[in-house]
Amino acid sequence: MSKTKAQLKEQKREKNRRSYHKNKDSINARRRERYKDNKGATKQGKLSKPKKSESSPAAKATPVVNRPPETPVSKEMRLSKLRVHHACEKVRELGKRVTYLCGRSPLEFLETVCTNFISNRTVDASAARKTIAIHYEKFAAIRDQIAAHQATVLELEGISDSWRAIESLMEPVRKICNSLDEIECEAGIDADLLIDDFNTGELGFQKDVIELPKY
Repeated sequence: MSKTKAQLKEQKREKNRRSYHKNKDSINARRRERYKDNKGATKQGKLSKPKKSESSPAAKATPVVNRPPETPVSKEMRLSKLRVHHACEKVRELGKRVTYLCGRSPLEFLETVCTNFISNRTVDASAARKTIAIHYEKFAAIRDQIAAHQATVLELEGISDSWRAIESLMEPVRKICNSLDEIECEAGIDADLLIDDFNTGELGFQKDVIELPKY
């Protein structure tokens, strides 16, 4: 009885299956060798692949940015800036000194100067007036130092931001000096007038606003 095509095909498949299992180890060994050889050839091909020329369109060139040349700073300009910076730093130190002497409220400080004079004048009027004079001398010395630094900045830069920053301290210090001068004069000429003006709010600092900048 002849076999059908399907039977012959299945018989051949079974024969191949038996042959594979019988020679499986040697077949797999040959596969590994072929894989190793192919991998090495591929790697070698990659290594020997020519590089793209830098002049080719695919190569990206770094764009050259033409920057305008920097203007050289002269020695005189650098020295000028250093002098302005030095003046501003000195004024900041003076600002801290002002805060140390009168606190953050010049109004309260000047009120205390007046009340201390009123309390102490009956004990020693001369010493009480002397205390006011000492206060004035301290603030006048600071005022004069600020004025010197401000004049330096004005000479070098004109009315600049640095000059205005110094003026923000100069203005209240100037007012404090004027107020102490007024108090000292009235205390020396007529203590009763000073007391009356203080009690009625007629002294200059009582009518004005004196604010210190923050340092």
